[in-house]
Amino acid sequence: MDGREQRVGRLGLWQWLVQLLSLVVIIAGVAGSAWRAHTYHHPPGPYQPKLLGFGDFQNGIYFPAKAFADGVSPYGVEYVESYPVPRPTPLYSPLLFLLHVPIGLLPLTIAEWVYFGLMILMIAGLAWVLVRDAGASLKVWFLPVMAVIVLSRAGMLTLFSGYFTFELAIGVALALSFARTRPWLSGVGMMFASLKPTFIIPLTLLMLARRDWQAAWRGVLLSTVGAVVALAWLMQQASLTQQLASMKAAQEIHRFDETELPVNSWTRLDLPVLVGKWLGTNPTEGEQLLMMAALLAIPCVLLWRGANTPANSGLTSIGGSLAAIGVLVSIYHQSYDALLALTPIVGIATVSQRSWRNISLALRVPILLLSLIPLFNVTSTQQFLTRLGIEGVLFQVVTSVNGAALLCALALLCVAQWQANRRA
Repeated sequence: MDGREQRVGRLGLWQWLVQLLSLVVIIAGVAGSAWRAHTYHHPPGPYQPKLLGFGDFQNGIYFPAKAFADGVSPYGVEYVESYPVPRPTPLYSPLLFLLHVPIGLLPLTIAEWVYFGLMILMIAGLAWVLVRDAGASLKVWFLPVMAVIVLSRAGMLTLFSGYFTFELAIGVALALSFARTRPWLSGVGMMFASLKPTFIIPLTLLMLARRDWQAAWRGVLLSTVGAVVALAWLMQQASLTQQLASMKAAQEIHRFDETELPVNSWTRLDLPVLVGKWLGTNPTEGEQLLMMAALLAIPCVLLWRGANTPANSGLTSIGGSLAAIGVLVSIYHQSYDALLALTPIVGIATVSQRSWRNISLALRVPILLLSLIPLFNVTSTQQFLTRLGIEGVLFQVVTSVNGAALLCALALLCVAQWQANRRA
């Protein structure tokens, strides 16, 4: 055997070991999350901070969908009085309830296991979209990317709480990845992203800046029609005016929750929470929208100017990464939403995404490292903060790391996009 054959053999062995290790991590991570969710299972009813296993699934998906099927608005007082939930549903799109009616019709225990299985499939789907978009080998990269998702704090938290994060992440991924090749599929992705307004608003702005017209109008159409159909069903119980009043009241309840306030939050990683935390104030929704507009102005201009360049198309490209991180940083997002930070990570790490090839390592490496921080930072967690008794200015510093890292990554992505535009 000559030297070349030996090197190929060693490479094949390393790839096999990486695949095996990735599979072990995936199985262990999924099993560990299932065990934690079962051990600390949230009993339906009042909020219990030490028993949160699948609590978000119950309060964000199952009981709202069940109430919706019964003709009861998940935004209203009757919902809280009739179902074992601590408070009304926040300002999600009513389409969320319509899409999850099949889950809401199942007995709770069966619904939880069904959704847990669906989350595993969604992890695989997200990994597939990321790797495929990067142009990398699925045989080599699919399992490692799945392992990163499962091992990340965002992945583990979602598997534990049962929140619909994976639906939102896949929605953004599909929207950006297929915008120019399969606009209807991209539109379906936008529809899933629309389940949470803080995803669809910046995503739509950034896609319009990329001139993804065909995908954007399809996404807006599907999202609007779905929400109108769902709202029409709820209007059998109350008028549109009453429904809108209930939505506003429900949002106010969540807005003034002590753990949701920017000055107290340890989970949020967007610009408005950084501003609020360091100014000692809690920005209103209007102020947060203004901050979003200001933050996205430069990324939008850069994406518009480079709309016809290869650096803009797709998900894991420079432009796709700029859009994904822009969605994440611009307005209200929590630590589990950090899954969107995988876009530049996969694009850079696989060394297959062509738009990154002309960008220097001095720029690529910091973007990669900064994007990894919110996915694996364990310091901005309640358990860490409580055990170490972190308070005051130190609390502000520690809980600002994730947002500051993503803000810096966004700035560097703007530089990368600017360089790509100049070369085009």
